[in-house]
Amino acid sequence: MKNIGNNRKSERLVCVLSEDYSKKECSYSVLASTVVIVNLYYEDCLHLYLQYLDQIPEEIDVYIISSNLLAEEIIRKYISDKKNMHYIRKRNRGRDVSALLVTARDMIWNYKYICFVHDKKPNYDYLSEDIRFWNQNLWDNTLKSKPYIHNVLGVLEEHEDIGLLVPPKPIGVYIPDWYTNAWRDDFEIVEQLCEEFDLKCDLDCEKPVITLGTVFWGRTQVFHKLLSKMWKYEDFPDEPMPLDGTVSHGLERVLAYAAQDAGFYTGTVMCDSYAGELYGRVQDMMRHTYQCLQENFYIEQMDQLVNYKRQKEQILQAFDRNAPVYLYGAGNYGRRFLKMMHMWGYKPKGFLVSDGYKKEDFVEGYPVRELGELKDLNAVIAVTADYNKHCEMIKNLNKYGMKNYFLAC
Repeated sequence: MKNIGNNRKSERLVCVLSEDYSKKECSYSVLASTVVIVNLYYEDCLHLYLQYLDQIPEEIDVYIISSNLLAEEIIRKYISDKKNMHYIRKRNRGRDVSALLVTARDMIWNYKYICFVHDKKPNYDYLSEDIRFWNQNLWDNTLKSKPYIHNVLGVLEEHEDIGLLVPPKPIGVYIPDWYTNAWRDDFEIVEQLCEEFDLKCDLDCEKPVITLGTVFWGRTQVFHKLLSKMWKYEDFPDEPMPLDGTVSHGLERVLAYAAQDAGFYTGTVMCDSYAGELYGRVQDMMRHTYQCLQENFYIEQMDQLVNYKRQKEQILQAFDRNAPVYLYGAGNYGRRFLKMMHMWGYKPKGFLVSDGYKKEDFVEGYPVRELGELKDLNAVIAVTADYNKHCEMIKNLNKYGMKNYFLAC
């Protein structure tokens, strides 16, 4: 295990685990108390997933579930010489969620630990690359290798307060769930599920979704309340399933809240090779994002983005009370903030510079004055300079009794 977060103020723990060697191999009793449940449907993609099943230690029971008769033939042939693998046919309704809550319901209680994973296929060609990386996310971060599986179980054995370990949220050119809260039309459904199962949890639509999907490693204790109901296939929408807003989508998002209610935390788990690729992709996406922000919103750094809303509100409040606004600092920071003000539809009275530092009479068509020349103490002053100059500039403002200022950069 390369890193595990332990901030108990957050429900988000992060584990990056080795796929090449195990910190400590799990005992037979741990492996024998573990079950891997797999829902497979797309027969043309089975070769992508069966290679992952080869990585599961033979002491672990594996149940492969499918509603596709064409896939069934291939799966039965694959498991014919594998004593720990079993096949179960299900109805073609409810997809992976019904596979977990209906088909696999009774077997779950025979085990301490459970891994659940399923296949995925793009609905549209433009999503192909994003779905490919999402599939890699789901399968690499659950069943990448034998050492990795030992490492995941080792985390659950060593950290008794962790109930679920889930792959990172999907990220792609067309999939924004990694950096949005991903509630979409499902918050009310999750709220209803929490009420139905009396889940005591920190459910808040202003906070991001913790789990997105039904792929995880975890303790079977987590599912005690959810499986207290005798789920039926008819509880789930028939095909074609809507893209959002169903009980299935709600159940995908309720898992971490069931874990909270059972007294556990939920963590994110990654193998080291996926973590490296994810880092590269995120870095590239951040570069494109900030290039767009710089070109269109004059934002170059994270602190500007974090403070954007506050700064805009302060400017609007100043103009609402008809106070004159000056930008204290006529360099690059001041010019950039001027462009932001123009974008909001406002114009300052001009620029201010510290006494003795006036180099030009106008900047971007606005007059430049030394601080000592300003006599209007009701003016609102936006400090537009680098951080290392803030203390000196604030002293200068206080020297002249100017209290209506805020840090704009």
